Amino acid sequence: MKVNPYIFATGGYYELACTMLAPRCPASLRDSLVIICPRDDNGLIAPINLAGATDNSDYHDLMLFRLEMYLTYIRQHRDEIVVFLDCDTLIFKDFSADLNERLKDHDLLHQNGSFIALKVSDRMVKFWEELIEYCRDAPRGPGFPEFQFHEFLALSSLKWSRLPKEYGYLCPQTYTYHALNGGTSIFEKALVLGYIWYIYEDIQKEKNDENLFWKHLLKAGYNDAFWDNYHTLEIQGGCILTDSLSFPVMVPFV
Repeated sequence: MKVNPYIFATGGYYELACTMLAPRCPASLRDSLVIICPRDDNGLIAPINLAGATDNSDYHDLMLFRLEMYLTYIRQHRDEIVVFLDCDTLIFKDFSADLNERLKDHDLLHQNGSFIALKVSDRMVKFWEELIEYCRDAPRGPGFPEFQFHEFLALSSLKWSRLPKEYGYLCPQTYTYHALNGGTSIFEKALVLGYIWYIYEDIQKEKNDENLFWKHLLKAGYNDAFWDNYHTLEIQGGCILTDSLSFPVMVPFV
């Protein structure tokens, strides 16, 4: 089945997605990648930079609107696979074959709310319509609407599963990296994503061995991606977890 990746982004995050993420997307996925940004009445990019502000009422409204935009995209791709990615996600390699295999026995796969892959069917359209209504009526607080998505999914009849750490985390054979805790501003996100890509690309030039990326990240010289006093690094369950508060300016950036 054809795989259709989709990113919803606003303000500076739209520029980040277009200038950093899209050009680095594998060529086999790049033509099908869609990046959507809300625009004002004059057709200008909406200057909203609220990524991660999950206790902000404007953010809640924006995320509900994102669900509605997702529904529009789902309806456009009947009998295909749709993938929703957060706007601070790097795609290292094509995940089409892997998702096709995993979705043979599932309707929906996800890695929290940052990566959602689903097979489009009448049942999926109905699920998404009802999810939006569920979120409209739900009380809003920190984590809205991701918490509501998980609640509603658990109550549904869909066959779903959580994706492995290869979707979103730095680990061997990784497909994507989500900068979940990679800074609190667009600038910090760009530095984190840029540095991670710099390492990945540099290692691929050295030798075409995907495991080298992981091995080099674990070396002291490459742990600079999570500088001391800026990031804490923990190896847990075979992947790198980070908790970032800020990020130094002096890093390689391409």
